[in-house]
Amino acid sequence: MRIVALLFLLVLVGACAFVALNWAAITAPAPLSLLVTSLQASPALVILALAGALLVMAMALAGTLYFSGLLNARRHAAELRAQRERADAAETSRFIGLGETISTGQQNAAAQSNESKAEILARLERMESGLRESVEQSGNTLAAYIGELEDRLEGKLPHKP
Repeated sequence: MRIVALLFLLVLVGACAFVALNWAAITAPAPLSLLVTSLQASPALVILALAGALLVMAMALAGTLYFSGLLNARRHAAELRAQRERADAAETSRFIGLGETISTGQQNAAAQSNESKAEILARLERMESGLRESVEQSGNTLAAYIGELEDRLEGKLPHKP
């Protein structure tokens, strides 16, 4: 872009220098035809005026395109910013949902752990009570056998063959 602007400036300076050096020839009058009428004017000056008008219109068009491009760029930047904010908000809500899901999962795991713990403790208590009953029955049976043996040894009971 800078090279084009520099080249444009060089051509413009060259054209201005050419016009300044040949001003007398450019302003020399000659008969000009305008289809319906004719007049006495400088053809080079008319062509120079037309070229100047075209140059002004081209610069106005370039300026219009440049500023419309700037406006479009700003509009797109605003849209991108809005999209980024929406994406950030969606990502934040996803993170919050993920946190809630993890929290719920942890609570469920803790509840299941407590249930399993309670179930294991209940089983242990049942096993312990069953074991106590078995030990008590074994103790009672053993005490009965010992008592029977003592009675035999003391001669209280007849000996069983």
